[in-house]
Amino acid sequence: MFFNKKSFLKSEIIKLANEGFINKEQEKAIFGFYHFDENSDFPLLITLAFVFIGLSLLTLVAYNWEQIPNILKTFLLLATLFATHLGIFYSKNSIFQQGFGILSGFVLLANIALLSQIYHLGEDTALAFLSVGCVVLFLALILKSFSVFITGYLLTSVWYFLSFDNHSIHLFICLILLGIIVQSGILFCLSLNAARFLAFLNFVFLNLYLYNFQGNNLNLSTFAWLSLIILGFHLKSYQSYAFFALALTFIALSYDANHLFLSISSISLSALLILLGAINLYFKHYFLGILTISLLLIGNYSNLYPTNAIILKGFYSFFTFLLGIHFIKENHKILGLLTFSLLIVIRYLDLLGDYIGASVVFLCFGLGLLLFARRKNA
Repeated sequence: MFFNKKSFLKSEIIKLANEGFINKEQEKAIFGFYHFDENSDFPLLITLAFVFIGLSLLTLVAYNWEQIPNILKTFLLLATLFATHLGIFYSKNSIFQQGFGILSGFVLLANIALLSQIYHLGEDTALAFLSVGCVVLFLALILKSFSVFITGYLLTSVWYFLSFDNHSIHLFICLILLGIIVQSGILFCLSLNAARFLAFLNFVFLNLYLYNFQGNNLNLSTFAWLSLIILGFHLKSYQSYAFFALALTFIALSYDANHLFLSISSISLSALLILLGAINLYFKHYFLGILTISLLLIGNYSNLYPTNAIILKGFYSFFTFLLGIHFIKENHKILGLLTFSLLIVIRYLDLLGDYIGASVVFLCFGLGLLLFARRKNA
């Protein structure tokens, strides 16, 4: 419904401009106010239509057409690929031009799959996804199309997941950097929702890439330090995702401090975090500054010296509580309430049977929230 409303509003603005009720300057100003871009709009239903057509072709190729000669199958697929590219460069409608761009990626993948099957060229599925993804990304930059770019970006991510245990995955960080550049609007304009969605993908992929370097599967350092760096630099496009990742990390640490832990082995990363903490304190961002330095100290201390798990749980629960208050203060109210709810559930499970302890914890939560509400109203 939301996309239909936006498309309707945009079409009405264009109609008013075509009928002379508003001039081009006013049209551009209205587009800017609503974060519209005339060249980047691509209806969601048409995008899904071309994606399903592409998936249909892939599943069709998976069927073993033994009665059709190999040369004819090869010719049909290559002709389909040629037809999609003709559709890209000769279509006068930008919507269908982008649709053919999406479809061409699936057709190319189908070509690689069938040719590998027919002529026994090997079964490196990951490399096939990488090759097709890079071609689609290049096509997206030519067409300046967000929908085509997302298709290529997701195809290359499939290569990364299939090659997760392989050491030759460092190309993925270059693709993430390309995603960050596109999200910033340098290469072509994006609507507000498109930029938010791409920022979400960039954040998830960056976490997955860095997580691959963690020696211990239960080490949550990547999520915490990356989130603190993003928040420390005040990267607004990624702040809400960093807050969410930080909240989940704290909640996990509050639940099990025996096996889950924070650590930092890089001196340069430690120096960066200390510097960010000091800068935030200097510019009166006290919460982020204190949080960054405190976590750095607690993480290093608990790794150097054996620390009671109950004490660590208490520290992380306290920071989770403060983070929930900070969310509400920064107008991330849903995230703040979710953080409080999860923390209360975890603390209740941890204190199950200890009714006195649970009562004290809930009382502290209630009094803390009342104090915060009173100060906010004042």
